[in-house]
Amino acid sequence: MTIDDLIVTRLAARLLPSLRGALLLLLDDCRDGLLPRGVLGALRERGILSPEDLASVEVGVARYKRGRALSIYQDLLVQAGCDRQALADHVTALGQQVSVPALSERVLRRGLLAAEAEATARFQARVLFDADLARQVDEHRAARAAVGEPAERPRGPMDTGRFAAQAQLPTIQSAVFRLDAPLPAPPPEEVAEIVSSGQGALESSDLPGGPPGFGLPDWVDTAIAGREPLVVDDYRLLARVGVSRRASVLLGYHLKRRDRPVVLKLLRAGQPREARQRLEREARLLARIKHPLVPPVIDRGEEDGRPYLVFDFFPGRPLGVEPSAAPPMAPRRATAIFARLLEALDAVHAAGVIHRDIKPENVLLDARTDEVRLIDFGTGKRAGDPEEAVAEGDFLTAGRPLLGTPRYMAPEQAQGAKVDERADLYAAGVLLFELIAGAPPFEGDGPLAELTARIDGRPRTLVEVRPEARTLPVRFHRYVGALLRPDPAGRPSSAREALEGLREATRGLPPG
Repeated sequence: MTIDDLIVTRLAARLLPSLRGALLLLLDDCRDGLLPRGVLGALRERGILSPEDLASVEVGVARYKRGRALSIYQDLLVQAGCDRQALADHVTALGQQVSVPALSERVLRRGLLAAEAEATARFQARVLFDADLARQVDEHRAARAAVGEPAERPRGPMDTGRFAAQAQLPTIQSAVFRLDAPLPAPPPEEVAEIVSSGQGALESSDLPGGPPGFGLPDWVDTAIAGREPLVVDDYRLLARVGVSRRASVLLGYHLKRRDRPVVLKLLRAGQPREARQRLEREARLLARIKHPLVPPVIDRGEEDGRPYLVFDFFPGRPLGVEPSAAPPMAPRRATAIFARLLEALDAVHAAGVIHRDIKPENVLLDARTDEVRLIDFGTGKRAGDPEEAVAEGDFLTAGRPLLGTPRYMAPEQAQGAKVDERADLYAAGVLLFELIAGAPPFEGDGPLAELTARIDGRPRTLVEVRPEARTLPVRFHRYVGALLRPDPAGRPSSAREALEGLREATRGLPPG
């Protein structure tokens, strides 16, 4: 259970007070590890809240966290010598765009505080914010323990009917829901309490480090939500920048190199043995690849039984979440990004590695420069390696979902057959199609249905999905079609060939 689960529960209870009892049960399921997608995922999957209410809850979570972080930061700035009224005026001027990074930029630009003092205040605000979120989770656990478990708590999936029935439970939630309507910002007296009670944490010897010697992109969430550590070995962690089913991706710095941002891919506690094996395999595969578009492992270690890999930080977001890269995208920009991906794949394949999970989440994009990085080799394999070939069809896959992501998976990979470099080119072709068309080349009610359609049918054309694509050259349509051929023999034989074909196919591409 994370702070996000707790905030979602409080906001949902505010929208539908009759479901408080049922929401408590969902929190209990989170605590027991029964809801891998959290409370919000459960509400979405079970249709409990309307799409509009779900969107309202998601926005509310972000506003709540941003408001608390901002209030703590403001209080620390005032303690450091900033004029309170001047700060308030800047917050008002920023309006809906107000955030810690935005206010920090104003403070420095207007000379309200020296750069070193501002950086110290921002660093301390992160520490206190992390501690405040952890405290709230602990308070919930204590309050929940005090009121006890419901007499008959059902286990397993909870459909809509059972969900509504649970609302009839006796009222046990008063202590838990005392903050069920979180505001964008806490009242001043609560902020003062957070700051004063957190001074011990700031001075504690188990929180080494200091303000980082680098700036953070505005999109970085400066809260390590949940129960992530603040320090791992010699690394001070500042923010979560990514998450997967098995690991958290955390931004930080080495205690002796505060000017160099790094990213730790830290395995979550309690993961099965194969999760550790995949992390180790990722490190081995990356050691073979030498290319600037594929971040190398610069350090590795283990903390409390949780192995981790360390990478240099790249200031980009996954294609799947970068707002400026939301499809449909201008074809010229999409193909330029795609060309960089092919360059990375050429180096990967030249090193004898097959990625096997090309998708938007594994392609980082720096929206300022359109530079990309190819990441996450946890499902990769060495081409022709007997051990990896066994891993593909035996203990890592047998009896479990196939390695890879169904929406982007080549037909031969979906059928459990041997794969080579051309499976990566197929997945990259699906990604290119999506970037330009705004939808996948195969229709289906969900990723697995799309996968079945991919095996049994032909892909849609760009024009069928996005009529404006008819202005693209015929040779470009043929190029995309070749990438999506169900038979690997019909695709380009290598990333180098695909890159050369792209240059030819995009001759005369319209600028828009």
